[in-house]
Amino acid sequence: MIIMNRFLFYLFLFTLSLISLPVLASAPVIQAKAAVLMDMKTGQVVWERNSRDPLPPASTTKVLTAILAYDMGNTNKLCAVSPKAASVGEASIHLKAGEKILLGDLLKGALICSGNDACVAIAENVSGSESLFVQWMNLKAKILGAGSSEFVNTNGLPAKDHYVTAYDLALISRYAMQNPQFSAVVGSRYQTIGQGTSKRYLKSTNKLLWQYPGCIGIKTGTTVSAGPCLVSAGERGEKKFLSVVLNSPDRFGDSSKLLDYGLEDFSSRTLFHRGDLIRTVPVINGMKKTVAVIISQDETVVLPKQQTKVPQTEIFIQEQLAAPVQKGQSLGHIDVLDNNRGLLSRINIVADESIPERLTLWEKLKRLCQLVI
Repeated sequence: MIIMNRFLFYLFLFTLSLISLPVLASAPVIQAKAAVLMDMKTGQVVWERNSRDPLPPASTTKVLTAILAYDMGNTNKLCAVSPKAASVGEASIHLKAGEKILLGDLLKGALICSGNDACVAIAENVSGSESLFVQWMNLKAKILGAGSSEFVNTNGLPAKDHYVTAYDLALISRYAMQNPQFSAVVGSRYQTIGQGTSKRYLKSTNKLLWQYPGCIGIKTGTTVSAGPCLVSAGERGEKKFLSVVLNSPDRFGDSSKLLDYGLEDFSSRTLFHRGDLIRTVPVINGMKKTVAVIISQDETVVLPKQQTKVPQTEIFIQEQLAAPVQKGQSLGHIDVLDNNRGLLSRINIVADESIPERLTLWEKLKRLCQLVI
């Protein structure tokens, strides 16, 4: 009887422990060869598969083409279509050599119905040639941190040494979506461009704009070598997530699962507020002996809703300083780590005030003389 009672007691404790454990959300099961899910506000990656592997991007290339043109060009500029641009095949908005069309309309044609001809016309009218524009594309990618990708054309047609990683494409797309003109276009189901006999009616290739509540863009891509690809973004309330899937037999289904995972199972948590005191640091030869080290800005991370454990942090800070110290001077950083000690976020920590150098009377007189002379 005692043994049975003990057994029932331990069974009760085991059952209670199961009830009290948080049930973590299941990671999405998708078919894409490479994929990444990124929080659009922080840039934090919450899920990935082979996200650093180089793969052909197909027409998702046009995200970079378009945002570079929005940054460098004038959407009201009337552009001339060259014979080269008009001759580009496959996906097309059927431009004619010698036609005049606004740069803004070319961008709509490239982004909404994936016009390859529009991309060449954009490049030629913004930079003078497609080859120079491609150089700008690669430079822009590196500036955005997307240095593991390489572009040799503006539209993503198959070419040797033209590749992206899912992570790089997410970085580029997150940046692009911060541009109001770009985000308005990729969030459109339909657009009309041109005038009179040159008027064209465009329909988006992104089916998620119809199928997924809260979809706000952004770009499809398909070639034989790349397979079906999709960059997509969704929002619910204040949450915004961006998904990239490369070479997926079910790009819209995979993207929906990833967006659901982010929007339903993650929430933002503020770990630090601007001005939070970290510690004080000794100042050598200063008018004050120490300076306060504070957080430079509010810091938010995205965590699973069920996670109650506060993320680990590691502080890297200068042990002492030599005067003078400037207010806002960077004195180190704090790394926020996930459960596997992967980097979630890096926070800059700065001096809270300026600390002038302590000078002797002789040093003061010497500096005064130098100013006079």
